[in-house]
Amino acid sequence: MRKTFFAGILVLLLTFSIYSAHAETKALWLFDEGSGNIATDSSGNGCDGTIEGAQYVPGKYGTGLKFDGKSYVDIGFPPALQEDIIGPFTAETWIFLDDEPPSDHSTIIIMQADGTLAMGFTSSTGGGFYGYAGDNVKITDPDVPFPVGEWVHIAHTFDGTIQKLYRNAEEIASQDASTANFDHPTDSPWTIGAWSTHDQYWLEDATIDEMRISDEAVEPEDLGFFVQHFAVEPMGKLTNTWAGVKTAY
Repeated sequence: MRKTFFAGILVLLLTFSIYSAHAETKALWLFDEGSGNIATDSSGNGCDGTIEGAQYVPGKYGTGLKFDGKSYVDIGFPPALQEDIIGPFTAETWIFLDDEPPSDHSTIIIMQADGTLAMGFTSSTGGGFYGYAGDNVKITDPDVPFPVGEWVHIAHTFDGTIQKLYRNAEEIASQDASTANFDHPTDSPWTIGAWSTHDQYWLEDATIDEMRISDEAVEPEDLGFFVQHFAVEPMGKLTNTWAGVKTAY
């Protein structure tokens, strides 16, 4: 019985390792703490964030963080993001909008100001989904408005030349980004839900769950890896499975 149980765990670990061979996870926020003011980075790379006002609510899996137009998560200056995300990357997350993004101002999902990447909704397309590769090459979702009242998986990838946007693992936009500039200032912090100065471009009426940043452009079939490689219920996640091992033995 015990051998069978651990054999199953080994399979899960190997599956995760196989995926990891394609793209190294630099930050992974599951937002499953459920309380407190720390958003733990499950990648082990020290990209924990301080939650400023955002509230835990039911998420896509377990709990997520809801933003109210004046809340954010301060990630700061973790080396895994500051030093390692200087070229190809993938930023992905699940998001649930209670209302359409505003058409009169932009909002932030995640960003490093004046630096590596940004992802959010932009007023230039009436609230359409957008991404930045480097600090100077913008790509926008041509399909506006963005879905409301349902969980949507979004991703922004850059392979060193081309950047793409995905919605539910389907490519929705692609463009050349070979001029992207990743020479970012060392004092440029990372934030979720607001501009890094914390005083503008707030994310409002939106819940985020399972956010991941990796150092390569992930293929569409690997986006949302926590769904594809593990059971869709929270208890099927690797972190929770490992917790079950420690509890049972």
